[in-house]
Amino acid sequence: MGNGVLETFVFLSVFDAPRAALQALGVGQAASWGGAFAVYAAFAGWVHAAMWDRRVFPPHMRRGEPLAPFLVPLTLLSAAWLALWSAFGDLAWVVVSHVAVDGVAASRIRFPLFPWDARRGGRSG
Repeated sequence: MGNGVLETFVFLSVFDAPRAALQALGVGQAASWGGAFAVYAAFAGWVHAAMWDRRVFPPHMRRGEPLAPFLVPLTLLSAAWLALWSAFGDLAWVVVSHVAVDGVAASRIRFPLFPWDARRGGRSG
């Protein structure tokens, strides 16, 4: 749950900062949104590759399970969250939905709640 909340604040900041900078430079709404989304996508991709990569965290996905099927839906979901944030500024909805998606993802990939929980893919001993 904390991951969804903290990630949302960081990711919205990473989106808002370049969008505001681009708009201050006179870039239009659509172009500044697209530029900010590109910065956000690069940052979010880097964070998730670093933190969820099988070499960094304990193995929690089935061997040979492809990651690609997750990328398009998650990119579209991110774009929807950022569009809602941009249009309405509704932080609560973005946080709650992010926490819900994280919960589903954690159960789907059998992510260990505790590092010592070997039954769910964590390290033992």
